[in-house]
Amino acid sequence: MAIVSVIVPVSNAEGYLSKCMESLKNQSFSDIKIICVENGSTDNSWNEIISHKKDKRVTAVKVPYAEVSYARNLGLFWALKFSPFVMFCDADDTYDKYMVETMVGGIQESGADLGCCEIVVDYESDNELRESDNAYYSLKFEGFYDNIKSVINGMDYSLCNKIFRTSIIKKYSITFPTSYLYEDTCFCWKYLSVSDSAFFIRKKLYHYLRHDNSIMNKTFAKENKSIEHMTIAENVFDFLFQHLRYEKFVGEFWDFYDSCVDFAKRFGKEEDSMKIEQVDKRLREKFLEKHRSLGIPD
Repeated sequence: MAIVSVIVPVSNAEGYLSKCMESLKNQSFSDIKIICVENGSTDNSWNEIISHKKDKRVTAVKVPYAEVSYARNLGLFWALKFSPFVMFCDADDTYDKYMVETMVGGIQESGADLGCCEIVVDYESDNELRESDNAYYSLKFEGFYDNIKSVINGMDYSLCNKIFRTSIIKKYSITFPTSYLYEDTCFCWKYLSVSDSAFFIRKKLYHYLRHDNSIMNKTFAKENKSIEHMTIAENVFDFLFQHLRYEKFVGEFWDFYDSCVDFAKRFGKEEDSMKIEQVDKRLREKFLEKHRSLGIPD
């Protein structure tokens, strides 16, 4: 058992993993469980993980599927057993020495359902994204908020600068959708929709590294994955209906969906434009049918 479990999905990260693990093992807050899930690596990542198991706080799990959602879901399976709080760290990123201490202290003292800090973006490549990164990752809020509606569409949906309560994850069976990108957005939106409060710490505690193999590079390279943002929105919609949260977040959801469509159009390939329009038409018809079933005006 530990106060907080930190889930680290690892896939072909041998060149970065040691620095990541040292940043976690050397946290000022020591009551942590570090859950490393190696998924489908073809390099020396697994042996690198094993080399850190001398620290008894490190748990190593190996799975054959090269999919980050599967790895995170498996990590959650163990975190729900180990800890009242869970955090995430990507294998090529690092924590500030005081990150866990600050996040655990904040969520315990405030009683909030979610905690969020600032992200520092370090660049091995993609310097041209600095301006958009600063706009997206800069913290828009500070302090305690007891109205999630007021912040849900104004914050980033990164997993790794946040702390979550495992009791909420367990109660609503929140998991990561498999076979899609942008699973972090889906997870965060679901979690926020069943939460009452959040706190924001204006401290740069998480170090996100942009490099040539970063997942987001595929998005900005205009590969045909941006349409999956719309699929993620459908996943969120179904969750809201299942847990009777749609009426509460109806305005916020439609703003979110419109931003997903815009994202798909801006970062999709030109030849995918017709497919995006078709998916958009299908989803709007589905959403509006259920929307009207509740007697809500369009």
